[in-house]
Amino acid sequence: MGKLFVVIDAPDTDSIAEITKKLNGVALDFDIIEKIPLESIERNDPWIGVDLDGTLAELDNRVSPFTIGDPIPLMIERVKAWLDQGITVKIFTARISDSWKEYVTTHYSKGVADRIEVVIVDWCIEHIGIQLPITNKKDYLMAQLWDDMTVRQVEMNTGIILKPGLLEWPQKTIRN
Repeated sequence: MGKLFVVIDAPDTDSIAEITKKLNGVALDFDIIEKIPLESIERNDPWIGVDLDGTLAELDNRVSPFTIGDPIPLMIERVKAWLDQGITVKIFTARISDSWKEYVTTHYSKGVADRIEVVIVDWCIEHIGIQLPITNKKDYLMAQLWDDMTVRQVEMNTGIILKPGLLEWPQKTIRN
């Protein structure tokens, strides 16, 4: 027989009878195996991804992989406002991609790639006031992506460009 995991927002509840009462009298036949605080469970809320280099922080041409540019005040205030509204915001950066970590490991030394996330966390705490989740992957809960390299938005299911006129490839130096 399989196991069913149920999350109940009842932090002060220790007995099945109390939980049953909170569920409006629905009788349950189970044992409490482990109580996990609700706030420790990852929320499945929509989120906004904010690119780090060039969007949230000035692009400093990476003096080192462990250097992050100065904060961009307008974006910092925007992120803080979203957080104040209870919106989940994640740092969306290629700095934690497998290919970037491989580059850093190859050109520096083994183990240093793991320090990249620590540097990002420290930067967020210093400039935003809290640690933000860090990712390089989008999912179906990502509602928006704020990024200096995003070229355009396409109308859903049509392929129609919503802001035409920006078809030129950006004149940018590609790093080796």
